[in-house]
Amino acid sequence: HQVNLVKHFALKSHPKLSEVAFEEGLYHGKGMGWIEGGVLSRLEIPQCSVDRMAIRLPGHNVLCVGDHVQGKGEFDFLAADFFDGTWWELQVENGEAHFGERRAYHLALSLAMHDQYIKPSTLEGSYSGSHAKVAFEGLYTHLNLSIDALVSSETLAEVFQTKQYHGLSDPLMVDLDMKLETTRQQMGVTGTLAFIRDHGKDDGIEFGWNWDLAKVKEGEFKKGLELGWFKGEHLSDRTLNLPLLFFNKSFRGKGEIGIEGTFNQNAVEFTVDPTRISYFSKEISIEPQFKEGEKAPSCTFYYDFSGKGWRGKIPLKEVRVKEHTFGITFDTFTSEVDLEGTEFVFQNVDAKADDVHFDAEILLDFSQEKYSDLKIHTYAIHGKASDALCFLRHFEMFQGAHFPLQGTISSGPGEMRLHAKVGEEQELLEWKVALNVKGGHYPFSPTLAFQDLEGSLYYSADEKRVVVEKVAGMLSLTAGEIPRFFDLNVPLLEVDAQEGILVYDCRLEAPTYEICRFVGTGKQVDGVFSLLLDKEQTRLYGAQIDVKEASFTEGNVKRLDIETTLSALDLVHHLDFLSASGLLPIHADTLDEMRGPTVKGEIALSFFHDIAGEKTLFKAKSGGLSLGQVEIDHLSILGRKEKETFKFEQFEIGALSASAEMMQRDNRWEIPSFQLVWKESYLKGKRAYFDGETKELILPIEGLRFNLGEVSPTFPQSAVDWNYLKGIFFSTGKVVVDFSSGWQQPSFDSHLTLVGEDFGKGKLRLESAERLSISYHPSSGLQIGNAQIHFLHPRSNQLWAKCAFDALQYCDEQFTAQGVKLVVPPEMVTFLGQTKSLPHIAYEEERLIVFGYPVRWDNQLEGAFELSFGKKIGAKGSLKEGYYWVGDRAWHFNRFCFDVEGKNLKLNVDTAIADVPFECAAHLKFDDQFCSRIEIKEQTKEGQKDLPFVLVTDWNDQAGFFIQSIEGCLCGLDFAFHRNPKDSFLDRIALAGQLKINGYRLARFLPKSAKAMMEEFEIGRGYELSGNLLLSKTNFEESQFSGYLKGKNFHLMGSVMETLMSEILIHPKAIELSRFNLSDVSGIFSVETIRLTENSDEGWELFIPELAVSDFRPSLLKKIGQYPSRIKPLVIRSLYCHSIRGNLGDAKSFTGKGGLSFINTFKRDYHILDIPLEILGRLGLDMGLLVPVRGELD
Repeated sequence: HQVNLVKHFALKSHPKLSEVAFEEGLYHGKGMGWIEGGVLSRLEIPQCSVDRMAIRLPGHNVLCVGDHVQGKGEFDFLAADFFDGTWWELQVENGEAHFGERRAYHLALSLAMHDQYIKPSTLEGSYSGSHAKVAFEGLYTHLNLSIDALVSSETLAEVFQTKQYHGLSDPLMVDLDMKLETTRQQMGVTGTLAFIRDHGKDDGIEFGWNWDLAKVKEGEFKKGLELGWFKGEHLSDRTLNLPLLFFNKSFRGKGEIGIEGTFNQNAVEFTVDPTRISYFSKEISIEPQFKEGEKAPSCTFYYDFSGKGWRGKIPLKEVRVKEHTFGITFDTFTSEVDLEGTEFVFQNVDAKADDVHFDAEILLDFSQEKYSDLKIHTYAIHGKASDALCFLRHFEMFQGAHFPLQGTISSGPGEMRLHAKVGEEQELLEWKVALNVKGGHYPFSPTLAFQDLEGSLYYSADEKRVVVEKVAGMLSLTAGEIPRFFDLNVPLLEVDAQEGILVYDCRLEAPTYEICRFVGTGKQVDGVFSLLLDKEQTRLYGAQIDVKEASFTEGNVKRLDIETTLSALDLVHHLDFLSASGLLPIHADTLDEMRGPTVKGEIALSFFHDIAGEKTLFKAKSGGLSLGQVEIDHLSILGRKEKETFKFEQFEIGALSASAEMMQRDNRWEIPSFQLVWKESYLKGKRAYFDGETKELILPIEGLRFNLGEVSPTFPQSAVDWNYLKGIFFSTGKVVVDFSSGWQQPSFDSHLTLVGEDFGKGKLRLESAERLSISYHPSSGLQIGNAQIHFLHPRSNQLWAKCAFDALQYCDEQFTAQGVKLVVPPEMVTFLGQTKSLPHIAYEEERLIVFGYPVRWDNQLEGAFELSFGKKIGAKGSLKEGYYWVGDRAWHFNRFCFDVEGKNLKLNVDTAIADVPFECAAHLKFDDQFCSRIEIKEQTKEGQKDLPFVLVTDWNDQAGFFIQSIEGCLCGLDFAFHRNPKDSFLDRIALAGQLKINGYRLARFLPKSAKAMMEEFEIGRGYELSGNLLLSKTNFEESQFSGYLKGKNFHLMGSVMETLMSEILIHPKAIELSRFNLSDVSGIFSVETIRLTENSDEGWELFIPELAVSDFRPSLLKKIGQYPSRIKPLVIRSLYCHSIRGNLGDAKSFTGKGGLSFINTFKRDYHILDIPLEILGRLGLDMGLLVPVRGELD
């Protein structure tokens, strides 16, 4: 009652106190008040405490309760401002505040105020599982607040007016700092809201707004909100996802964003920087793909508080979009996205998925809780066919479409429409697609493919129907020498997916006939697809095929039963087709032989396969087939597989028969024994098996007999002369075949012994010294490694020759041999020639005949080489140092090496002639235009600097092969000849130049007769031939040299002569010198003509018609290597001879006639030893006759 009395006096000055009702409480304290004019003007409370206080504001349905309240203060009720001249303090312990059904509890208040200043005060309490502490101080018009709170999801749900989300880990820690600036009409609020996290970075949002105080005092906080703003940078996805959680949105963000916006009492509008944020949902995910430094276009959003509807603009630029229902990933996705309520409208979509380009419009509606509604409408689709098939496999209808189709696929405006439920509930409501194929290529193998394919595919999910129309293209078969092409014609191809029915009519056609045709239907029943072919219309090269049953389960054969009968001609057509396609390699000449002149007979074929019954049966039977030169008197094949056993009950093809049985044991097929027999050849083995885990076939070979002579009839058009390859081979060992890389790519490894008998025409015997390692792999080809083959004498059976090699390999049409070493004695070479065991090699009259030329061969051939031929041709090797017979002469080769690379040959030979060492090097190019360079270097004595002999040849279209130049020194000859293009033609080679001759060096390399002649005439150095050399390409006898024979200070008959000049014409069998003039201080020699002709019986014959010498003084001749002698009086004034004839090398054969005149006058002093003329005269001797002064001789 005392409290109400105070209230009564205060009502006159503060009528608002009438809204406060003090309902309960035990008040302790004292106070003083002043009443003036019936009005309480001043109140002073030194102390006051209340227990269990309850104060109600009935008009606002608010009840405040406190277990213990303390307070004091002074209040001036007559002041213009209530807060002027007042001060007060208030503490509340364990208080509560009830706002209707809502309750704040555990309230603790500590408040102190002096005049308009609020001292540092605190308020702490809990609400709906949240706990907060508020610290505030300052003027009441400029108040600073700091709130630390742990906010529960229940509180957030109440704030956002949504259902409580239980996925949030309670509570949420926030830190709110605010400033309140109050005027008489409004309150301004600014501050920062920070989300505090134990792990990860904190996020902060700056904000501010203005409130209309009049409406706030009336409790209309929302209407009083005039204008607000907020801004946050680098906000984490945990902050971003908070409103998405409480608005029950299924999509989330990951990364960080920047946000900035404004709001008022009606709506909020903001922009988002999505550069570093990704979005994820059950239906779709969006990931940015911006480079460092790039920024994404900003997104704008608008939310209407009253209508509770969203609007927004989301520009997407080259982002990655993942659709989770069908598993489609768009590697790049560009679109303008409009948000209207719960609908996302993707306009101007420019996207690429599985490298297929799309122009489209997409609508995604999130209005339903369990699913989202997806609609896609395309304007254009284009891409590679293989990529388009990869895209289609995302849909159930096309999940089995694994085809190696190449080309391009396109679709026009409106030719693909998709409507589906995506999310928790998934349903394809509508899907229609039309695709057009152009430039298609469908390979079955590298040599068999459809090409230039065109067509259109239509599919409608409503009708459950696939239609293929306007199919065009051709089938190419390129394994043969001439490619073949057949037109593809598909008049009908439809699939009713709902009923599971396929209707088809597919044809391959040549211009004048039909290759094959498949007509029929297919139906799906209980998961089994049965293919029914029309027996009358289905044909293959004119032959009817009776397909009794063909059923499939999940794309695999379930049951198959086929029968057909082919004529011999049909069989040839089928084999021709298979050969041209590369499926069955058959030589074209063999097929030509099969076509004529006789082709008759027929063959019956049947095949049965049942997966459920675990049975397979294959039959082939013929009473006789004539395929040209191939005659098969009978054929009967019966193979049967039942459960775990497979057996060839019968296998006979003419002279070929086979038998084998296989049994399955767990994951292993065992072959107790197997045998293959063909005429006199056979293959036998036992205890073979196939390991299903390692995919290896182990074949122990107990006996292999192979007669090479029996191979020849199977190659009627082969270029190989099988007479050189006759023989019988025996082998034992082990073969391991590896199928781990697939049945189409097997490999094998083997270790076999090898013995051969009656090999070749010489009937040689050979054997391997050790087991041969023979292997094959698709990548490395066929290999034989580390082998040693011994050739044995056919009669004595002793070791005769050896051949060893490190490796032989055949891969990708390339044969290589490495580390080959061969040792063949001359006796074996002679034997091979006598027995004509090698092509173009024979033996007659103790000479080896090689390509028709006799060669003396007494050499043991011992060398090493490597070679390769195929796509690349190459070889290199060497002969062991030693003597080798070439022709009728033994040559000592210090080095003999060759290197062949493609069409280039390099040859290096070091040998000696007449004890003079030579180094020979040849480089030959066998291109379309042959050219070569041959260099011979004579190892002269130290100090000699002769240039090496070099012969260069070339080729052109006008002259063909020609010699470009001959230069350098060889055997005393110094060459300097170059091509004369003016006189060069296709049938002859023209060279111009000179040849210097050193007779001393040349003589040692000449035959004995020629050497004796040069030594007899003492022909030395100082000679030169200059002129034109013509070499005939067609007939060497027509070759010639014409020019001049020159000499200067040349050596002849032991003397040095001054000059020589003569015209010369040299033929292979004749030499003619004209106007031969020799001039020297000792005299002048003139010969009009000198002729040398080859006489087959007596060698070379010399004929000189006339010889004239004048003023020849013998004492003036300069002897080689001597000082000039004393001049003597003898002078031959003239010497004339004619009809001089004889054979070179036979001095006695020379004859001739002539005469001479001379003088011999002299005058000299007597010598003490001279016999006095008086004495000689007394003896009766005529001194004038003993020393003639002049004379003539005939």
